[in-house]
Amino acid sequence: MVLPPRGSVMPEPVAPLAPAIDAPKKKKKKKKRKGSGVGLEKGEILGTIGAIVGTIVVVTILAAALPDSRVPLGIILAGAGFITTLVGNFGLRQAASEAGSFQYLLCRFVPFYSILFILTHWEDTRNHLAIYCVGMSLLVPGVGLFAWSEMHEKAAARAAKADKIDDEGPPAAVVVDDANPN
Repeated sequence: MVLPPRGSVMPEPVAPLAPAIDAPKKKKKKKKRKGSGVGLEKGEILGTIGAIVGTIVVVTILAAALPDSRVPLGIILAGAGFITTLVGNFGLRQAASEAGSFQYLLCRFVPFYSILFILTHWEDTRNHLAIYCVGMSLLVPGVGLFAWSEMHEKAAARAAKADKIDDEGPPAAVVVDDANPN
């Protein structure tokens, strides 16, 4: 079997294809980090601030009305503030580690670099900073309740008495002469 010549089988010659124009490349969307934000909106932040101020006012009124409750209320308020501060600080460090190990090390060991990191990565760190500030705003009044307590006042009185003894010197020694009973 003999095949027909190639030119007789092929249809009309096809015009050469125009050079293909590359379609514009789609820009990659920046993936939002799942672990870096807690999603606080403006209304939530205002509500949180209101709750903190309300809590501090209620605790202050209770402490004024019940002086014996100042220490336990201070422990509760300072404890809640300490835990909240730790959560905010952990979030800031997590955001730094997501930015890179070099950024994390700078935040850990270079003084004041954390402030620069927060300012340059505001979208990733603003919620963690808000949580940190909430914790500090609970911690400071909690510690202040200790200074307002009677226990602190008694300790201050004892310290003043010890300072007075230190200023006057040791008490005069009494000499007892066993040989002369008069």
